[in-house]
Amino acid sequence: MREVENPDPVIKFPQKLVREFQQLLNQLHEQGLTWLTITDVINNLGAVATWSMEQQQFVETYHVDSDTWSVGPASDSFTASWDLLRLCAEAGWAQPLADGGRDHTTPAALAVHQAKERLAAAMLADSTQQRASANTIAERASKAQSRPTTLKILATELLQRDTTIALETLLEAVPIRVGKWGERTVVLRNDWEPGEPSRENRLDRLEGVQRALRAARLQLHDVQTGEIADIHRLAADDVDPLEVRRIS
Repeated sequence: MREVENPDPVIKFPQKLVREFQQLLNQLHEQGLTWLTITDVINNLGAVATWSMEQQQFVETYHVDSDTWSVGPASDSFTASWDLLRLCAEAGWAQPLADGGRDHTTPAALAVHQAKERLAAAMLADSTQQRASANTIAERASKAQSRPTTLKILATELLQRDTTIALETLLEAVPIRVGKWGERTVVLRNDWEPGEPSRENRLDRLEGVQRALRAARLQLHDVQTGEIADIHRLAADDVDPLEVRRIS
């Protein structure tokens, strides 16, 4: 058997380790990333190794109809494709296409989206943990976005955080979720089991949510009209979320 060549003559890797690099590279080649080299694997070893382990995970599944168990991949084809896209986004690689072509845009767009999420989380951390002012944070983020954009995003992140804190003791008892509607609107969504509990029980639980919001000087609005909304609307199974705003 021909010895696997050391990828970099400057760094002397043990041959056993080089062969492991080659195995990872072979897995990537099987997924269509045929242009990659061992150097690409080494430069992104953490991401590639994590991806490889995820693809090799197996789960045991019970089949009710046949009263049997089977072992199979933990990831279905969609999840596997998503995992590969995330790897390409993290490593800065193009995504392979079924026809042999390459898609550079999709992984780059995902990388930008993830970077925006990290930036928003970092801004929130600087505001809440480091007590940096909004103007200071806007200056720090100026290479990525405008000052008005930073201030709006920071305000949304702080509102979502404060809403979650205000309701954290109630979220287990009341299936209400704090989230976002678009990028800059914080909302409350309901997550009731269909038909359970009774409407009267739901209304009673929502009263506690309303009191907690008022104590935190937060108010609910219709996401479409902007008008003040009654929290009791969230007692229905199929209803749009309600926007959270600060009471001025």
